[in-house]
Amino acid sequence: MLWATHLIEEVDDDDDVLILHRGTLRAHNVAHTLREIHQHPTLAKVFANLTADNAPEASR
Repeated sequence: MLWATHLIEEVDDDDDVLILHRGTLRAHNVAHTLREIHQHPTLAKVFANLTADNAPEASR
């Protein structure tokens, strides 16, 4: 099942997350793994980092 939301606080730690930005897949992993990979305490910070103008390359 695919469930889309723009409310990041609805995402659970074990949810599979895809971050899309301007038609490009920027990240795909479990929420807690994305936070670990990007070294941010919240998924909102991960999202902000991956969708910034100077964002690093996509991660998986």
